[in-house]
Amino acid sequence: FPANRHWISQLPTGCESDTALIVAGDVCHSLDGLERDLRTLVSKFAAVFYVPGNHELWITREDTTRHKTRDSIQKFQQILQLCDRIGVRTAPAVLHSRTSDQSVTVLPLFSWYDGSFGDESGALSTQEAGFDSACV
Repeated sequence: FPANRHWISQLPTGCESDTALIVAGDVCHSLDGLERDLRTLVSKFAAVFYVPGNHELWITREDTTRHKTRDSIQKFQQILQLCDRIGVRTAPAVLHSRTSDQSVTVLPLFSWYDGSFGDESGALSTQEAGFDSACV
């Protein structure tokens, strides 16, 4: 979204050395847009962690023509390669403070939740059981 992109561009460059950002997906649909936005964030924070959302895995016309993407699995792999190439972290890491003896572990998880799996009480629906049995 242009408003979000503008807001990101206004963040100061070269934040403190102990800064980290966790980007929890649904940034944009296109690989080129994702690269642009993640590169901007890398220039603003000492560490950027990213977990793709379902929107990133949507296949666009640009994906099939420019990037030769066949399906969402291939796009997921392309996203991980992009992140590796530009210095965005997608794997677990321990971050150590440069100013104290404290540390924090960041553990990105690749999983997606569908609200239809549960009802208002928090109980899982029967759809969830069928979904899990289809995931092999």
